[in-house]
Amino acid sequence: RLAAAAREARTAAEDELAQARSAPAGSAEDAAARAARESALAKLAQETREAAVTATVRVDLLKGYLIALGGEQAAWEAEIRRQLRLTAAP
Repeated sequence: RLAAAAREARTAAEDELAQARSAPAGSAEDAAARAARESALAKLAQETREAAVTATVRVDLLKGYLIALGGEQAAWEAEIRRQLRLTAAP
């Protein structure tokens, strides 16, 4: 869920930046103010991209950990079964 929320936030920030860049210059906003606003939106878009990547990597790492843990558990269970067969054999 966190990774999905981060991706949605990234998309929203990138859309807002694209809209700001494509909007015609307004008479109420001077060039410096527009540049500052676009710069702030670009920074926010970059930060949300990084957050989305970090969340995705964390999910991938957790999945990998769970797979490795499952493999380790299977190996221990196989060893226990082997030991039980050895002790049960006449």
